[in-house]
Amino acid sequence: MNKRQIWIVGEGLFAEAVSERLEADFELVRLQNSQALDLSGAKPGVVLSLSDRRDPDWEMNIQRETRAHGVPYLRAYLYVDRGFLGPWSFAEQEGCLQCAEIRMRNVHPNKPIWNAVSKAQQSESYRVAPKLWTVPFLDWFGELIAEELESFAAGRTLRFTQAVYAGYDGNLKGQIHHFLAHPQCPECSVVPDDSPELAEVRIESRLKSDPRSYRLPNPKLNRENLRKEFYDWRMGLIHHLYRETYSKFIPITGAELPLETENHTEIGFGRTVTFNDSELTSILEALERYAGMIPRGRKTVNFGSYQEFREHAIHPPQLGIHDPAQRAEPGFRYHPYDDDLKVGWVWAYSWRQQKSVLIPEQMVYYRLSQTTPDQPPVNRFVYETSNGCAMGGSLEEAIYYGLMEVIERDAFLVAWYNRLPLTEIDLEGVKDQNILLVKDRVEAMGYRLHLFDMTMESGIPSIWATLINPAEDAGVKTYTAAGAHADPEKAIMGAMVEVVTSMPIYEISLTPKRDEAEAMVNDPTLVQTMEDHVLLYSHPDTLPRYDFLFGEGRQVKSVRDLYANWYENTPPKDFSAELTDLMDRLLEHHQDILIIDETPPELEPLGIRAVKVIVQGMLTMSFGHQFRRIVMERVQQAPVTMGYRKEPIAPEEINLQPHPFP
Repeated sequence: MNKRQIWIVGEGLFAEAVSERLEADFELVRLQNSQALDLSGAKPGVVLSLSDRRDPDWEMNIQRETRAHGVPYLRAYLYVDRGFLGPWSFAEQEGCLQCAEIRMRNVHPNKPIWNAVSKAQQSESYRVAPKLWTVPFLDWFGELIAEELESFAAGRTLRFTQAVYAGYDGNLKGQIHHFLAHPQCPECSVVPDDSPELAEVRIESRLKSDPRSYRLPNPKLNRENLRKEFYDWRMGLIHHLYRETYSKFIPITGAELPLETENHTEIGFGRTVTFNDSELTSILEALERYAGMIPRGRKTVNFGSYQEFREHAIHPPQLGIHDPAQRAEPGFRYHPYDDDLKVGWVWAYSWRQQKSVLIPEQMVYYRLSQTTPDQPPVNRFVYETSNGCAMGGSLEEAIYYGLMEVIERDAFLVAWYNRLPLTEIDLEGVKDQNILLVKDRVEAMGYRLHLFDMTMESGIPSIWATLINPAEDAGVKTYTAAGAHADPEKAIMGAMVEVVTSMPIYEISLTPKRDEAEAMVNDPTLVQTMEDHVLLYSHPDTLPRYDFLFGEGRQVKSVRDLYANWYENTPPKDFSAELTDLMDRLLEHHQDILIIDETPPELEPLGIRAVKVIVQGMLTMSFGHQFRRIVMERVQQAPVTMGYRKEPIAPEEINLQPHPFP
């Protein structure tokens, strides 16, 4: 293969200008269109496409031909007032033109405009219209292309592998935008089919850097690497990073993750004591959501009913689904479940059985949708959230933090449904002085901060935090959050940070909605979304719903008395041993622990793992009162186990007011 032989596909002003620049240094063969490209015989060193318009379908035809015959392909085109160069497409390598198009379109702030302009450029009127690009702009792009082709011929590093250069006619300046191969790319994806072998979980020994540290060493996992790998305003998985200006107490940053199938953006938030650490946390939270929305690391291949898969499947009602009576409630829009309903199934790892089992795909991934007619319908029968989704610098760490979230939310719901008189926590004696600093700041602003212990049988410290604005004209009366961690101070800080950072923001956005909140006070069926739960408890008339926490004679204990084991004993140095001990302890009270590796391929280079953890028998958080998922045995037995009640609560006494969890 002669690396200096270039086959140029395309016609027009751009093709003429670039060909003129290249002909002195390369052996050129000119082809006017992709139909003339035949690589079944002689092959060039490179196929280069040049177009006066954006035409991805045309380019995709060229890519398929070049990839089929192992010929490198580089594309360039002009688009309104700018030009785009790259990416390279190599046979049997991920990160192709289609990946670039998906990433670029996904980040565009207005997809209808993107589609309209793209369509307009396919018209005959655009093709024949005069092109007004300047000679310096055309010369400049010709030079960029020549330099890249010289690098290819000489075997040097290429600039535009999984990267696109965007340059502007007005100022002759540009920027390289790196992108990640897309796991759902129909042209180059090599994501494997889901299988029981891939679902197996093998816990490896992991030593902590310190017995009281629960984040394992991972030198790749830092803010600089996360920015480099995932952030780009034109093509990044995350396209916008910002600092929240409304936080009064703690630095907050946001990481915006545009969704592929919706005109919507998910935001990961970081709340720590510094902006840099908050940014790192916000990126990780956004990536965690990315991992949990739809399957990206494996292709779902099992579709059918429970009756068809029962030999290997968990019966969905055992995982906690909706009471059939809820179908009559306003806003409930899911299919009734029966064992003949056809749905997708994915492999999970059963910790009790130590083998892979099938569970409904929709109980793992919470944003599933049927995006093309040839896909099987989702047939959603249950509401699912990111409950139990977590990431870590290793599989073991991800599983641990997935368990923490499940434990936290289960404890909160048990306490809420039973109106448990939780013990209030006196923070005197905490080691982390940031906790006292935040508390003092909040109380100096006139708020009342209350922290309660809601630890259940796992023994993991679990914290309920409620922030109250006592002012008569309070825009938001209360805000509630929770935290769970082996280190009680980490659990306390996690819950505190959530309430003190969120309250000032919601005071701005929810105050004008007081009439809506008042309607929800009188009619709980109006609480239809996650935001509605926060709006409801912004109303002062909901404050009495917390009376069970503030009854006369309620217990108040110091943090060191409540969590004496943490302060008096040193945890194991072996993180994995502590994790397996926790899981075995949970199995003493619950049916099973199911672990699903959700890691998208984009996260693997940094050693990041993402999982979903389901503790079979625990309560899962839901939003929208019509979507509550009450596991009656858990609601009734947990307070008895923990000594709050002598007898299980009667079903008619359960607190069915919408919960205040955000």
